[in-house]
Amino acid sequence: MSKKYRILGLGIVAILTLSSCVDVKIASQIPKVTYFSLQKLQTQANQVSQANDTKCKANKDKIGLLQVNANAPFNDTAIILHNAQTLQISELEHKKWVDSPNKMLESNLLQALEQNCFQVAISPFGTQKLNKILKLSLLGLQVVEDSGKYKAQMSVFYEVLNTSTTQSSKSGIITQEVALQSLEDESFAKNFVKANELVIDKLLKQL
Repeated sequence: MSKKYRILGLGIVAILTLSSCVDVKIASQIPKVTYFSLQKLQTQANQVSQANDTKCKANKDKIGLLQVNANAPFNDTAIILHNAQTLQISELEHKKWVDSPNKMLESNLLQALEQNCFQVAISPFGTQKLNKILKLSLLGLQVVEDSGKYKAQMSVFYEVLNTSTTQSSKSGIITQEVALQSLEDESFAKNFVKANELVIDKLLKQL
């Protein structure tokens, strides 16, 4: 009996050893995912905010900001690759956004409005008296591949609503592109941040 138990024990040990080896092998084969953000570090944002505190002695109009909308696939963390020649759309492997692009855009826009001396209200507005309301939709945030070259592209549709008439006073599409050296370029995220800043700069001029 003791011999049988000894054999059984050795068998269990062997199974557990093989199982742990398989687990290690599988874990080592799982590709590492790199996450990217459109937002600057909080310390950088605070420095800019403090610099603007003295500038904003007289605030501009009070503006209401509606939630930034986005349709699939731009309401997800996947980074989209659009081939301009084949019109094929795919997801970049092992690369993701830390949050959905429309949420990051909304956060950046809110920060930019405040830095430019706007008094900003977030929906629902309730009984607040607003001069205008900004409605924004993210049409695209993607890598565009064209003839072997890459660029970061952001496109938005904006609409400025007059609160006294509830009519649209301005609307349009803003698209900005920044060249990418490659998909593995160290400045990959920075170039998307640049495209985002260019879009917001143009948007602020419409207000």
